[in-house]
Amino acid sequence: MVKIFTYAMKTNINSWWVSIGFCVSGTPKPDVSWYLNGSQLGPSDAIIIVTEEDKVTLTLKGITPDKAGEITCKVLKKPL
Repeated sequence: MVKIFTYAMKTNINSWWVSIGFCVSGTPKPDVSWYLNGSQLGPSDAIIIVTEEDKVTLTLKGITPDKAGEITCKVLKKPL
């Protein structure tokens, strides 16, 4: 079972932030990658990726309607 959690908050009249996360486990720990419209996301001032124990969270800041799209996450199990 995968536990997914999301949060959204309006930061000003034209901009939002959103956090999406889930719990993942495995030995060794799986690799997690985030994508927006098929392009891999990496950390920046507007993109925060946090992994704490089994909790993985993506936060996008400054979201406006022109930045809408599909967010996907890939979890890959590492070989032993």
